[in-house]
Amino acid sequence: MLSAVVLVLLCGAGPAAGAGTGTGAGAGAGAFPESQLVSPAQGVQLNAWAEQTVDQRWELCYTSFGMNRTAAEFHRRCDQFKPTITVAHNSLNYTFGGFVRLPVSR
Repeated sequence: MLSAVVLVLLCGAGPAAGAGTGTGAGAGAGAFPESQLVSPAQGVQLNAWAEQTVDQRWELCYTSFGMNRTAAEFHRRCDQFKPTITVAHNSLNYTFGGFVRLPVSR
């Protein structure tokens, strides 16, 4: 059985202070300041793929690192936001994800 660590991020209100900066693993400073999976350089690439500005800042709405790992918790925290980026990392050391322009719904 694969266990994925899921991180969902929502679109923030504007540019990040010090976008593209940060230090070490777990420091997703810049576009993804609360991320434990996305580096600053990866954040720049994700913003490009999502057709967002380079300095777009995303905020955490759900993470399985420290929140209840249920679908109900995920939807309670994330359904109202758009767009969202989902980043997951599994036990086989693969990192993957998706981008959704519309609100996540059940």
